[in-house]
Amino acid sequence: MPESPIGTGFDIQLVAAPAEAVVSAIEKHFGPRATGQAVPESTGEAAMDFQADSDGIMEDEVHGETQEAVGPSDWRADDSSIVRAVNMIISQAIKTGASHIHLEAALRQTSGMVLVTGPKGSGTKSTLYSFLRSLTGSDACILTAENPIEYDFDGVGQVQLKEQLGYTYAAALSSYILQNPDVVMLQELREPEVAKAAVQTALDCCLILSSLASVDAADALARLQEMGVQPVLLASAIRLVVSQRGIRKLCRNCRTPYTPPSDLLERAGVLNSIFEEGRNEAV
Repeated sequence: MPESPIGTGFDIQLVAAPAEAVVSAIEKHFGPRATGQAVPESTGEAAMDFQADSDGIMEDEVHGETQEAVGPSDWRADDSSIVRAVNMIISQAIKTGASHIHLEAALRQTSGMVLVTGPKGSGTKSTLYSFLRSLTGSDACILTAENPIEYDFDGVGQVQLKEQLGYTYAAALSSYILQNPDVVMLQELREPEVAKAAVQTALDCCLILSSLASVDAADALARLQEMGVQPVLLASAIRLVVSQRGIRKLCRNCRTPYTPPSDLLERAGVLNSIFEEGRNEAV
């Protein structure tokens, strides 16, 4: 059978099983209540039966009359099979680092654009370097345009821009297209001309990696539209937008414990018990 339409990259095999086996498998993995209760069939055209599991009340509406019957009073939304399945998928995804799956899939594309966004000093260039590191070692032709070059990669054509001599991002991108690269990294998209050319190149021939100063991932698309990039081109070119922030952390070697006074905690709206609990967990 061909690959699934959602592009998982896996082959799907159909397996037939009786209803009893399916119910038994669901109850085995999600509990005896996961299958729920059977909904009674309608007895006439005007009859409508439905079960309100959330409050344990079953209402039977027949010809406008409502009757109440006692249902399982201890049923909770957490007992639903779909809730159990989603919780299991999310927990497994966190353990296995599922966010990396989307990143690796985007970097394997032969065209399109991957953007890293964030304010100044948030480490967007370091993230771009990590992308390049994951791509090195292959036969791909990788070219970069940087100002300045902060880290050297073997097998990657890195070029230092010299705007005073006219060698800008736009000039570098124009010359790179003639070399038929597989991946091009532009350190930053700042000018409308460069943004338009980068999106068009991402649609035509190669994968573009770049960064953009924006508040969040959604704002990055709005910034590109402000630069004159047509929304229809963005929808086709953008593969992934990563938004990141830099977080201040205390040095583990020189940090010292501090207990704020009670009046300060009251003004900050923090209960003393909550502060003590958080400090104990940090230790």
